[in-house]
Amino acid sequence: MATHHLQTPLDDAAVLQLQVGDEVYLSGVIYMARDAAHKRFVDTLNAGQTLPVDLRGQVVFYGGPGPAKTMWTGCCNRCCMRRSMPTKAVTPEYDGRDRTGLT
Repeated sequence: MATHHLQTPLDDAAVLQLQVGDEVYLSGVIYMARDAAHKRFVDTLNAGQTLPVDLRGQVVFYGGPGPAKTMWTGCCNRCCMRRSMPTKAVTPEYDGRDRTGLT
């Protein structure tokens, strides 16, 4: 098991060196999107349109806000999420198959 410190956006060489069980530390922008967002990505690409962001080399965390007594923290109690956690991909709208050609 190896440890890797990677910066987003990731390049192919960095991703290809990863093995199952490796420990990976990510720096940079990490996008978070739930099932509805992934469906919109696929629908947009299938319609021949471009996504509002270029996801090549980016990290997309499939998750959402997690339970907490106070979900929001920060100066206005709205701007920063306190915790996020993975979510399941078991919805009829998104079956998990890659149709984007980005992988």
